[in-house]
Amino acid sequence: MTDAPLKILFHTWSLGGGGAERVFAVLASGLAARGHDVIFSVESEDDHNGRLISDTVRRFPPTGGRVRTVRELARLIASERPDVSISAISACNLRHAIAATWAGRRHHAIMSYHGHARAEAELSNRIGYWATPVTTRLVARTVAVSDGLRRHIVETWHGAPHNTVRIYNPTLAAEADATPPTEADLVARPPTVVSVGSLQPRKNFSGLIRAFARVTTPDARLVIVGEGLMRGELEAEIRQLGLAGRVSLPGYMAAPWAAYAGARAFAFASREESFGLVIVEALAAGLPVVVTPSDGPVEILDHGRYGTLVAHDDPGAMAAAIDAALAHPGDPAPRLQRAGDFCVPTGIDAYETLFRQVAAEAERRQHGGFASVRPGRSV
Repeated sequence: MTDAPLKILFHTWSLGGGGAERVFAVLASGLAARGHDVIFSVESEDDHNGRLISDTVRRFPPTGGRVRTVRELARLIASERPDVSISAISACNLRHAIAATWAGRRHHAIMSYHGHARAEAELSNRIGYWATPVTTRLVARTVAVSDGLRRHIVETWHGAPHNTVRIYNPTLAAEADATPPTEADLVARPPTVVSVGSLQPRKNFSGLIRAFARVTTPDARLVIVGEGLMRGELEAEIRQLGLAGRVSLPGYMAAPWAAYAGARAFAFASREESFGLVIVEALAAGLPVVVTPSDGPVEILDHGRYGTLVAHDDPGAMAAAIDAALAHPGDPAPRLQRAGDFCVPTGIDAYETLFRQVAAEAERRQHGGFASVRPGRSV
């Protein structure tokens, strides 16, 4: 089985605008391009990231309600008998673990976590986390997208440590024909700061706007790319602070590369990021990065080696760091090199290696020759 194509089933909530959905779309298409038989199953019709799925991936229509999803997913797994099935997001992980067990294929199943429990507002996602002590022992592997998230799963939620590994997200960071900027290119740009993310409380764009109100660089502008329920609240705050001419909310962009290309710096004040795709995207665009610390950003920036980390809820420090980045954007080369550590081929390699391990172990179990393995912390 070492070099043979695998049959791989991806299952998640939707192909909506979230980072986990984007990662799954990129992985599915990349693995299909390598000759694997890839199937994609979703529960919802949201299809923002559907454009990233190649025509060689077999897609199944939404499964419907939660109970129906388990039944239909179990039927799909039983009929297709994939070498590996993988899910993303805690509620989907729970349904996948149940369905794979029901279909007699739990040793072929992998769950992946992309966020902390405290960031999961929906009850179904919290239930998925509460089930972690059981589900991580039912399935073959559990993937966390950062070392910090792995610790959260194992230490806080008592997930199975020997089955839980870390694989960083592959990031579709820039268009293939994009030309990396030089330091002179950055200095020549208008003093625009870009930030990207869904307009939700956890992203703390309100805090970023308040910090930006203290930025002193002449003609500085802040562009926040994203959409969400907080749009009205953020627009009101922009007006209240007198920033209507300096802060804009252009909405969601499926491919925000033009926004990065028009900026001199990137800023992000999120309260919790298990990974942080947009930070890698900013590095890949060569931008100086100013962010608040949490698991993903700290690991991506190597504790500040590749960007500036600013304490939470310190608007003065955030403003000063933004002013410094605009005044001296620095050499993009180290940032571009760091972004390469999270490129799509590297991520696909890691998942392909994991999938072959799981498929081989499941085959040995089937033939009675299974020996326990301890895969370690990362792949």
